[in-house]
Amino acid sequence: MDDAKRELELTVEKRVQENLATVRFQARREVEESLKLKVMEKDQTITSMQQKIEELKQKAEQGSQQLQGEVQELELETLLRAKFPLDAIEPAPKGDFGGGCVALCV
Repeated sequence: MDDAKRELELTVEKRVQENLATVRFQARREVEESLKLKVMEKDQTITSMQQKIEELKQKAEQGSQQLQGEVQELELETLLRAKFPLDAIEPAPKGDFGGGCVALCV
């Protein structure tokens, strides 16, 4: 009877250990999957931020080029006024085709 009881206890213990191993494996797999998804989300966020940084760099460079052009137009107006003091030199409206200033000769 003691042997049967011990055998039953061993069988129960073996099943508990097997179930525990299965539960541990499933829990580990779920945690790994969750962490994998979090890493993928962070990678996506980093990629998106890098794209935004590139867009902002391009916009900053474009703005800088526009500013350089405006400064050059002002310098051109100053030079034209100095060379032709009797003429009316006025800035051309933005978006108009052609040069950056209009000269009305007297």
